[in-house]
Amino acid sequence: MKTLTIFTLSMFCSLNVLISQPWTEVTTGVTTPLTSVSNYDNSNAWTCGNNGVVLRSTSSGDIWSNVSGNGLPSNISLVNIFGVSSTTALTAGYIGSTTYVYKTSNSGANWSLVFTQANGFINGIWFNGLLNGFMTGNPVGGRWSLWKTTNGGNNWDSTGMYLVQRNGELGWSNSLFRNGNETWFGTNKARIYHSSTGSAPWDSQSTGANTNIYTIWVKDSAPFIGYAGGDSLSKTTNNGSTWNLQPTS
Repeated sequence: MKTLTIFTLSMFCSLNVLISQPWTEVTTGVTTPLTSVSNYDNSNAWTCGNNGVVLRSTSSGDIWSNVSGNGLPSNISLVNIFGVSSTTALTAGYIGSTTYVYKTSNSGANWSLVFTQANGFINGIWFNGLLNGFMTGNPVGGRWSLWKTTNGGNNWDSTGMYLVQRNGELGWSNSLFRNGNETWFGTNKARIYHSSTGSAPWDSQSTGANTNIYTIWVKDSAPFIGYAGGDSLSKTTNNGSTWNLQPTS
């Protein structure tokens, strides 16, 4: 049976660094489709996928250890992961129509359930440091599922995070980016939502013909240049106030 592979750099690099190293194909040892990857630093990284699979690397992605199970259900489809530290990570997924978030603080030796929501779907998790985190999920009951934590993800609160759903819009897995409290997340309706505080009020930023926004990145210092990848590639030079389509060939 052919094992699934992922592509990684010889060293994980921050997105705001120009990458010139060649890519290397690395065998993970699992056949499960992988859906998300997060690197904490140049050595430590996490990835997740279907069937409750989580892998961890301490070698810049050259070697991956399977840290599945240990509290993670084998029937959960994991769709995103965030490495809070070399030993701590949170991963979100779903079973049926219910979404779940699990956390480890001992390198995957144990996973604990820290969040669940009926009819929900958590699209992205992001932490600024060990304690303060943010999650975005598809709307439930006509409002976006937006949550914050101040204790490392052990508890989540949606107070002050209200954002109404418009025109049946939904989000995309891993379409979330933060610089400090500056927060952006993408939708399937040619729209990016932005908050300068990580809570209400939220700005609606149009991406025009770029309808489905799968991923976002914004430079962490002025000028606030950023990119939104989806059906096309869009660029901003003004913190997301306007997004302009870019040539892709």
